[in-house]
Amino acid sequence: MVKVGIVLEKLSQLDLKKFDRVIDIVVDCLPNKDNDSANDEIVLLLNEKIRNSEFLELILGDLYGKFRDILTRNNKFLTHVNVFFNKDDKNEYDDILDSQIIYIPRIELKPLFSHTKEVRIFDLPLIELPELSNKPISPDMNKYQISAIGGTFDHLHDGHKILLSVAAFLTTQRLVVGVTDQELLKNKKFKEVLQSYEFRCKYVTEFLRKIKPSLKVEIYPLRDVCGPTLKFEEIQCLLISKETLKGSKIVNDARVAKGMSELEIYIVDVLGGDEHNNWQEKLSSTSIRQKLIELREK
Repeated sequence: MVKVGIVLEKLSQLDLKKFDRVIDIVVDCLPNKDNDSANDEIVLLLNEKIRNSEFLELILGDLYGKFRDILTRNNKFLTHVNVFFNKDDKNEYDDILDSQIIYIPRIELKPLFSHTKEVRIFDLPLIELPELSNKPISPDMNKYQISAIGGTFDHLHDGHKILLSVAAFLTTQRLVVGVTDQELLKNKKFKEVLQSYEFRCKYVTEFLRKIKPSLKVEIYPLRDVCGPTLKFEEIQCLLISKETLKGSKIVNDARVAKGMSELEIYIVDVLGGDEHNNWQEKLSSTSIRQKLIELREK
């Protein structure tokens, strides 16, 4: 297993058109360029306080998308990418400190990674991001005390991570997570490599702990559209992706019918800032399962 880290800052000025060359440098550190492996990992640490969810969505969508594009072109489709942010204390840098190689944008950061085997300096391409240049940014971090989110979370992929990251960012105390029960997945394609309910819960919990250790994560089996949203009156917000908007209306109708308050619906755009890349292929548990089957048959 090889783990490569990269520290990014000045996020609103990142020149994403020139960022590919930085990603190429990082990807070249991975072994066996022609051998796809789910054991390798690239970790990004955003060394800047993020206070707005819209900005977070944009950055996460662009970074996950850019890295996944280049990894796929290099036959490294299964390589894990994790983006961590709002680490206020250097003691919270554990997720990147155990990297064999870490790339940093300036020499002043080197003391933070003194125990890392190899630290390299790279040039950070900068330009003002036009998407945000004329938009007022209002802080909404920790907007809700208790939020809910649901999904299959099979073979936790970039889209899941964006959704979970934004949910953690917006929630200060409890995140109620509905994970689809195994029985509802029996007709999925390539079900022979479908992860068990227990494994999916484990990976969701581990990821959220890395994103926000202070957050209390509660996981419940999802056997219908509403899941745990009808169990807890105190939930304030339901976070969804665009394709599950219809389900959110069913949830609120069911809550009202039970005399409960409606949930605020927060739609997370997992496409990030670039809607023209083929995220359906990159953000699909089905594609991951298909790839695993193909590797088995080689």
